[in-house]
Amino acid sequence: MIKEDPEVVVHIDSDNPKIDAHSYLKDNDGNGGTPYMDKYVTHEELKHEIDKLDAKLDLSTEKILHHVDIENANMKSDIKSINTTLAFITAIVTPILTAVLLKFFHLN
Repeated sequence: MIKEDPEVVVHIDSDNPKIDAHSYLKDNDGNGGTPYMDKYVTHEELKHEIDKLDAKLDLSTEKILHHVDIENANMKSDIKSINTTLAFITAIVTPILTAVLLKFFHLN
């Protein structure tokens, strides 16, 4: 059975008549929460967590840059293919169009 007061949580175990009472301070939203000292970290713990986050960000950045490089290479390949196709079509259409225009203006 658990009885709650805003400042103290008392746990009474039916198998063990001993009363276990832990004092908890209110957390930031005003509810009972974790023990007060669990909200604080040492400088070493903070630095370690920051280092872990930096490593995750570096990995994410590398993944994004790798993806951008692949997309850039694909785009360059697509542009080269389109340019080749346009050059081929232009090479075929230009003489035909020239012949039609010469016939139209009676220059031939």
